[in-house]
Amino acid sequence: MKYIVLLLLAFNLSCGSSNQAANMPKWVTSQPELCGVGIHKQRGNLGSDRSFSVAKGRLDLGKKLETKIMSMMKLYEETGEVEAESFTEELARSASVSLSKTVVNGSNPEKVVDDGLYVYSLVCLKPGALTEAIGDMKTLSHAQKKALARRAQSAQKELAEYMENY
Repeated sequence: MKYIVLLLLAFNLSCGSSNQAANMPKWVTSQPELCGVGIHKQRGNLGSDRSFSVAKGRLDLGKKLETKIMSMMKLYEETGEVEAESFTEELARSASVSLSKTVVNGSNPEKVVDDGLYVYSLVCLKPGALTEAIGDMKTLSHAQKKALARRAQSAQKELAEYMENY
């Protein structure tokens, strides 16, 4: 009887995972350049679920732009002999930390898909979009627009350099 219950449970779990993969948008597994993907399990509040999905997409995008990885590996080995018998003792430990700290100005949710179980979001950077948006502003003076555009171009150049050296 236990085996039948375990078999049914395994069957249900495998069906659920294939369903999720079937409902996933294609861009989740093949992301466009300068885009991040956010996946958030629905909890019943569509506004919050969407916000969390988009935030996770920005986090994914930020990790692609700048990530610092610190790792440490310790190896220990001892060999010896006790009462004419040899022994070897080995121990290996590995630890790593991945840190990301990036400003992702101009990142926009391009697509948000709700499949009933998860909310998927595609968050992309549009090089040049921030500069264009600044140029279209009506309330800023010409000097202010020029200064903002200069900073935006500088940020875009820095982003391009990061992507080139990544």
